[in-house]
This record gives sequence, structure tokens and C-alpha cells, in this order.
Amino acid sequence: MINFENINRFLQEKLQKAKRYEVGAVEAASWLDQAGLLSDSKDRPGRELRRILRKNLIHGQEQLPNGRWTIRLVQPETKLHHTFESAGVSGRWNELDSSADISTVLSSFRNPTTVTNRDKAIQENSCIPRSSGLYAWYLRNLPEVVPVDGCTQFQDYYLMYVGISPFKEGGSGNLRQRIQTHFGKNESNNASRSTLRLSLGCLLTEFLNINLQHVDDRIHFNEGEKLLNEWMAKNALVVWEVYSCPWAIESKIIENLSLPLNLKHNTQHEFYDHLSNLRKWKKRGAK
Repeated sequence: MINFENINRFLQEKLQKAKRYEVGAVEAASWLDQAGLLSDSKDRPGRELRRILRKNLIHGQEQLPNGRWTIRLVQPETKLHHTFESAGVSGRWNELDSSADISTVLSSFRNPTTVTNRDKAIQENSCIPRSSGLYAWYLRNLPEVVPVDGCTQFQDYYLMYVGISPFKEGGSGNLRQRIQTHFGKNESNNASRSTLRLSLGCLLTEFLNINLQHVDDRIHFNEGEKLLNEWMAKNALVVWEVYSCPWAIESKIIENLSLPLNLKHNTQHEFYDHLSNLRKWKKRGAK
């Protein structure tokens, strides 16, 4: 079975040691083959790695306009907690220090150094990477019913929601795709595809004068989605952390933060029942 965690860590450390910013898919595939992490095709070099790249499972991956793949350095040296045992026969990494990874992500979310708004996030050349990872939403101007006590604050924004992409091992999602969906980049990126948009729309129903509707076998805010986009453009910021298997630490990240808008892994939060019941009530009333 292919170990994507090992492959991602190896490639990032290899780039660091070589003091390189990026590597092409063919050369990266050769590195992985020599390390015993992924067998390469002699007839079509890079074929097996490209199959993985198409599933968006590699840190820093990017498909260039000419169709070729590149893998860029995305993690500073302080975030690589282990050294690859290149001299060993097994060719495996040491055990993952999950507590260190959780601490790194929490610190990144609590002390954001780079935050992005809707206008920048939905651009074609968005700075958000097409990599696996976790993301956190800072919001402001929500109804008073939403508790902010205990929430991490950044300027006049509060950390309210954390998500991951992809949702599980083998998933095809990535940070840029998921964040752009939440921000409503396209018309199809509505509340039926974003639990964050659904929660925000339900909380802002009266303020924005929007309601859930049945549209083509889906439930979302229809024309009200545009008003939700405008609200998010003024009141939402997002920060992210690249991580190859975000599903492995998602619950721990949520447990260590006060996140009023998370439902999954968050049943103990004081706002859970209110938000859960509100969403159900609004869905039942959708026309």
C-alpha cells in the first residue's frame, strides 16, 4: 500500500536539502523510486507519480499551463519533524509525532501571519495551494446569538470554523478548491456543497433576507447566494496549513479550539444544539 505521508515528507525534505524550490514530476518519480517509496515505470517515467498527482495527494503540487506537473517546496524547515532514514533497508520514516503536528497547526491558526479574503482567494492565480491540508475561518459581524467568548480573535474577527480537504484518504479535494467553494467562486458553489455557507446563511436569514429553497434536487439559498457572497467578502478571512493527511488530526484541532460553527467533532460546544436545530428547521421550511 502506498504511504502518502512518507512520500510527502520525503519530497519536501529532499527539496530542502537540495535547496530547491521545485521539482518536475519525472525527476521526483526517480527520487521516489530510488528511495523505495514508489516504483517508477521504465517505459513511461513519472507515470505512477502522475496518477497520484491527479488525485491531489502531494504537497505543493501544481499543474502548469502546458500540462506538466511540478512539486514545490511548501513547508519551512521547522515543520519537518522527522528525518528520512535513507541509509536504512526499510526506507521508512520514524513514527509521526502527531502532537507536534497538532501544535504547529494550532499555532498557525491562533497566530495567523497570512490571511486571505474572498477577492484574493477566488482569483485564478490564487495564492492558496492545490494541496491537502486544514483551513480556518475568521468571521465578524455575526448575530449576537453566536458566542465569541473563548474564540481566538484576530483584529475584529473571531476564529469560528475549521475544515479539511480532502475529507478522507484517497479523496480528490484540495485546499484551493475547497476554500473557493466556501467563498462561492462559481454558481454551483452554494450552500448545498458547503456546510459553512449553509450555517452562515441560516444565521443571517433575517439580516440578508434570504431563505433556503429546493432547486434542482438541491437545497440552497438560490439568488440569496449572491448576497451571502457579498457578506463573506466583507466579513470573512481564511488561513490554511498544508498537511498531507488532515483527516488524521482534524478532531484534535477542533477539540483544542472554541469553534461555534463546527458541528462534526464538536458536540460538546455550547452552540452545537442551537446551530444544529436551526439548520434542520430552515431545511424543513425550504420551499
